[in-house]
Amino acid sequence: MPENYVGLVPDNGCSYLLSPTKSVGLYMVLTGGRINYQDMIEMNLPSHFCQEKLLNALEQELITSFEIEKHEDVDLILRKYCIPKVLVSVSEGVTVKNRALIERCFNWNFKTFAEVHQQLTKESENDQLDEGSRKIVFNSLMAIELVCPLSLMTSFELIHRAEGKPLRECLINEVRSNVHMGIRRDIQEGIKRGLFDKYYQPQFDPPTYQNVTTKMVEFNLSPISQIISFENGDDTLITRALDSYGEEIYL
Repeated sequence: MPENYVGLVPDNGCSYLLSPTKSVGLYMVLTGGRINYQDMIEMNLPSHFCQEKLLNALEQELITSFEIEKHEDVDLILRKYCIPKVLVSVSEGVTVKNRALIERCFNWNFKTFAEVHQQLTKESENDQLDEGSRKIVFNSLMAIELVCPLSLMTSFELIHRAEGKPLRECLINEVRSNVHMGIRRDIQEGIKRGLFDKYYQPQFDPPTYQNVTTKMVEFNLSPISQIISFENGDDTLITRALDSYGEEIYL
């Protein structure tokens, strides 16, 4: 993901959303690989389906309606313009076509990122792959070389921990990780390359994923009060912020 490129980790519920897709989600989180709308539909990621010709009307009603007080009111408007998934017909997406390869390389049951890298390297030497598959393998290996190693390893653990967990818990882990990553020099190195000098070679610390220890990853996922002296401590400010949105957003 772009966050890994600058020294952070995917957030905004990304781990919650992508963990059910298992191997494909792991592929996206680690490499920043993209999927198209066909792939999204195939993997049951969209919640609503609106025809293009009705999008403007839907947008305007959501903007101008004076009757929206809770999320159920939004659902009522969406139902006016959206159609059931059974009526949606699309061709096979690019990622779905290469699902077998992605599941081999980004096997959800791999215990470590090293296994992912080993399988990608093995596939890069496979002469039987077609052009599309070779492109996925090559781009994945290149992406892994460019991202922040600690971000990469933390993201691997983050998405696996999100499996079967409620949104609230996933958000807390994402915020914890980014607070820890945000006080490291890695983010300065990543942002300098990403925003100011695309030719700059960031000096990430550790410099490679092999140098990242389990202790470093566990620390990133630990309560933020261990490194920052908050008045309330132990993630209280995170949970208070999440509570302010109300329980319904986590349903």
